[in-house]
Amino acid sequence: MTSINNCNHTRWLRLWRKGKHIMLEASDRPRRLLKDFRNVDEPAGVVVLLGNQTKSIANFKPGNSQLDRKKSNGEYHLYASYLHDARPMIICDGDMPGHNRLPRSCKLQSCHQVEDRIFMEETDSAKTVEASDNIYHRLISPFSDVICIFVEDVGGIDSTLRRLNAWSRCSQLSSTLFVRPALILVTSRGQKTQIENAVNAASLNDYFQRIRIVTVCRRTRKLRSRNVKMKPKQCLALRREILRSLDIIQQSRLMAGMLFCVRHTVEFLYTASEIVTRSSCEPFDYINRSRDNNPIATDFVKHLTTFLCYFDDENMKQLALPHIASSIILDQYPPGMHHFKPLDVFNTLYREGCAQASENLKIYRQESGRPVPNLDISSLIKAEMHSKFSKFEELGSSKELHLYNLAQFYENGIFPSCGESCFSCLQRKPMYSLPCGHWVCQICVKIFYSPNTGDPWLFYVNKCILCGVDTAGLRIRVKPDTATTRVLSIDGGGARGCIPLEFLQALQTSIGLPYPVQRNFDVVYGTSSGAMSTCALYFNGWPIEKCIKYFEQSSREAFKKRRLSQVLIHLFGYIPILSPTFRFIVSLLVDSKYSAQNLEIIQQEVYGTNCSIVNSREASEMGISMGVTLTSTDDTSTFIVTNYGVAGENREKSGYYFTPHHLDGIGTFQDGGLTFNNPVSIALKEAAALFPATPEPSIVASFGTGSNRTSYRGPLTWCKGLYLARLARAVRKHLDSDNAWAQLMSNRKPGDRGEFFRFDVEFQSQLPALDDVNSMVKAARIARKVARSSAAMKQLGKCHRAELFFFELDSSRPPHFVSGVYECVGYILCRLRAGTAEFETFMRQLHDHSASFRFRFQEGMLPRAIQGLSETDPTGNFRQEIVFSLPTKQHHFEISLEEGSPASICHISGSPFSLDSLIKQQNMDAKFGTKDHQQPVTIKN
Repeated sequence: MTSINNCNHTRWLRLWRKGKHIMLEASDRPRRLLKDFRNVDEPAGVVVLLGNQTKSIANFKPGNSQLDRKKSNGEYHLYASYLHDARPMIICDGDMPGHNRLPRSCKLQSCHQVEDRIFMEETDSAKTVEASDNIYHRLISPFSDVICIFVEDVGGIDSTLRRLNAWSRCSQLSSTLFVRPALILVTSRGQKTQIENAVNAASLNDYFQRIRIVTVCRRTRKLRSRNVKMKPKQCLALRREILRSLDIIQQSRLMAGMLFCVRHTVEFLYTASEIVTRSSCEPFDYINRSRDNNPIATDFVKHLTTFLCYFDDENMKQLALPHIASSIILDQYPPGMHHFKPLDVFNTLYREGCAQASENLKIYRQESGRPVPNLDISSLIKAEMHSKFSKFEELGSSKELHLYNLAQFYENGIFPSCGESCFSCLQRKPMYSLPCGHWVCQICVKIFYSPNTGDPWLFYVNKCILCGVDTAGLRIRVKPDTATTRVLSIDGGGARGCIPLEFLQALQTSIGLPYPVQRNFDVVYGTSSGAMSTCALYFNGWPIEKCIKYFEQSSREAFKKRRLSQVLIHLFGYIPILSPTFRFIVSLLVDSKYSAQNLEIIQQEVYGTNCSIVNSREASEMGISMGVTLTSTDDTSTFIVTNYGVAGENREKSGYYFTPHHLDGIGTFQDGGLTFNNPVSIALKEAAALFPATPEPSIVASFGTGSNRTSYRGPLTWCKGLYLARLARAVRKHLDSDNAWAQLMSNRKPGDRGEFFRFDVEFQSQLPALDDVNSMVKAARIARKVARSSAAMKQLGKCHRAELFFFELDSSRPPHFVSGVYECVGYILCRLRAGTAEFETFMRQLHDHSASFRFRFQEGMLPRAIQGLSETDPTGNFRQEIVFSLPTKQHHFEISLEEGSPASICHISGSPFSLDSLIKQQNMDAKFGTKDHQQPVTIKN
């Protein structure tokens, strides 16, 4: 990797011509300024110097010779400097063009990230000056505290006033929260009276808060010589006026809540140069721009309306509205956010949403026959937010403020519970149900609960933040931000449901690590018998061996015939001609072939009578999102029941084989296998919805319950051509799990991420019936034989081993553009944690197998070996540093694990990567705070 050298380039913006377009070149110079300041969280002043010659007398930093350099027409430079009292200051150094010439080529700086965009169309010779005015009005004046113009350098009094009048005549302010800057005009002594009269006639006070004229001797222009070491007294007068004006404007910014620190100022400058070419008229919106990487939830109004519907007018005013105001402060002011005035924030971001929620509440009250609220809800929330802001500043944390306000509910009433909205933040759908019945989202888990010191993805949820009730040691695991999902889908198949369990046991052997196999997945879905297996594995957390025994026992109990059926079949059902038809008629008469009572008794013994799928501690601690499918008896619509959302109970209810079951308030449901016997497509959609930052899974494993490939292609007999026979064949094809898998694979495109595996057993003879419990032993034996000889099963195990690793960029050393490439530092990390048997075993196996990582960033390029699998962090956990460079942020690179002999090479989780995706997943561009309240990272030089 090339060493990072500090370059001397200071150019930020540059105008140049390309055909009929005026182009704007913008570099990452604002962000590069951070390394030049001692404390980036101190308030920073912005001083603009316009002129090419006499402005050298305003040099604020001894030895800062860049200000003495003559700049090309249309260039704007940024420097860091400090005042005499050590206050940080950003100097913007530019010129106002006195002619219409612009360069027609763009000399790139290979040490800076530079982007060129069309700034405006050029139709006449005046466009160069107009472009310059646009730069100052839209990119410089919104952030300027003091604008110092050296009149002689920019063409004299007339030229200066033309430009000032052009700025002041702009139809819109340059920003939504505009603090007028100070203007200092530097001229020769003989022109002071003339320029004073001209300025007074121009009426510039609406644009500038303070206007001062400073005179200098004409001889001062000679001071730009580097040999001059002393400045005359008249130059010190200019410095004093700049400092005095800076103090006044910064005090105005402080009163307006617009005094930004260095870190925020440079980010606004960088952002402004990105968005200025998108719109030629919109003013710069500080508040919205600060939320670019953490936007308001799109369904905020829905969650707010849902919450308001739980309260009458009195409790709404006393409890609900203060909580809403607190949740807005929680959302708006994470660590690292500038403390904008709360009223400005409310009017900009939340006013319309609160007003819409108020209207929705009125409609709800009218439709439910309740009195319409006699409250101005939006205004009351605004007032509450304003009153709570001082408490927020006193506590220094919006999280602490929210906890303080939530505690008021503990004494004043019971906090409502809802599975559709997280009532803690009012921003997202909830994901976790706590023992008390309240729901919280994953973001609130990250904000309010502490992670394990050695396992940063395992959070201790010791009590409910909404009611204060103890959770008896609940722990919730979250997926690492850059890791991709691993999906498991288990088909339905009645007694043949033992087959997927045998496959899982074989997978556990293939992985070869001492922990339960179910921990190797993030999203799991099951149908019918697959749902039973899913619940046993994840709801109970049973080892696979116990699940196999439980499944056999429960199947034999579940498939016991009804007493009435046994009597009727004993009397009439053994007549050879009538037997099949008679058995079918009996099942219709009694609504199903088997009663669900036996199965329910077994499940109640295992799970309890009042247990719900959402209350699984085992699944929460494993970090598993699980679901089962149901089919409505009304219109055969498919429903899913999950542990991350309230949709129903956890016990599967079956259709033809088991009587339908009614869930109060929801409907009557039957076997989910009637529509989705292979739920893999549902699992993939849910995985993408649950983890939008990593929507493509890295592993998809689908386990079938047996199939029969024999088919008769000869002439149809008369009975096979009948309508009922044809209908039966069509239904069987619709329910064929292999067809569902084939359809899924046909929709995959070249280059799609992920390894997809389908495991099934092909029976040579007749496929065992769903209720044939006597065939389970044989089916299990065949499944074990298939799994042992399956190369795909061995490959799946190797993929899972590689998936235990993932990659993160070093947030303290973000990608740095130098010499035409991005130089990067990151770490390969491991999901398994030090001190556990599985971690020690895994590390020992990798050492014995001479394992190594492979890095590749270009197709066809030989991978680079990364040795040193023994590297650890201070806590003993695995952490392998990688230093590399890439030509662009969009360029993909791969990291793979190579182990064994013959060697297997498998992607680690998330691979292939790109810098863009990693930066987004890790919130490295969120300079104004993250939604999960991560602490700002100090950037290392």
